[in-house]
Amino acid sequence: MIIIEKPYVSELLVNTLSEKLYPVLKNEVSEYLSKSRPLNLIESSRGAEDFKNGEFLSLYSNSEDSLDWVAQNLSFSDFAKQAALFKDKVTFRKETSGIFDDVFFMEVAFDDLASLEVSAIRKPFIVKPSVGFFSIGVHRVDSDADWPIIVKSIMDDAERVALEYPGAVIDSGKFILEEFIEGEEYAIDVYFNDSGEPVVLNILHHIFSSGADVKDRIYNTSAEIIESLLPRIS
Repeated sequence: MIIIEKPYVSELLVNTLSEKLYPVLKNEVSEYLSKSRPLNLIESSRGAEDFKNGEFLSLYSNSEDSLDWVAQNLSFSDFAKQAALFKDKVTFRKETSGIFDDVFFMEVAFDDLASLEVSAIRKPFIVKPSVGFFSIGVHRVDSDADWPIIVKSIMDDAERVALEYPGAVIDSGKFILEEFIEGEEYAIDVYFNDSGEPVVLNILHHIFSSGADVKDRIYNTSAEIIESLLPRIS
């Protein structure tokens, strides 16, 4: 089954779904798009039941906004568990702590940020929502003096974030503090095939304007980047 959601659905995707009549979850976005071309819409309750009965073995979505539906309707499935593992940074860090046992991290509740004693924490470190994207609520902390300013910024943003994004995409109730790792950062688009082997689709170099920059502004890719890193990844 396929879930199409905001903020962007490509014409290629919609045309393919219409041509092949793949099962598409019925929601506000798919209903709107079905007005201009035929789509094989599946009611939410039926979609969840078909997954439970093994009728659907795979799930595809074009947007993280679909995670809300997955969490609410497929809590019995590996899809929900795997999405939670990769989306929740605290959960992911705990699961991989045996591999990266020298990387410091800690979980802090939103309500405890203001009273947290950060003087004992080695700096620089990064604070960010455990569940989030677009670098919203992400800050680098270089000194104790930075902390009150950063906490105020986080609190000022909390209400706006809660109104604009569903909880499965950004959860400002739980934060992670983790050690800042020096070096280059890369984003890798990958999926795992039926044999569990990684299939790399793209490798992008995340370019920052300075050491204090934590924003998702510029990603660059090239044949050279892919060819140099692909053997280490796959």
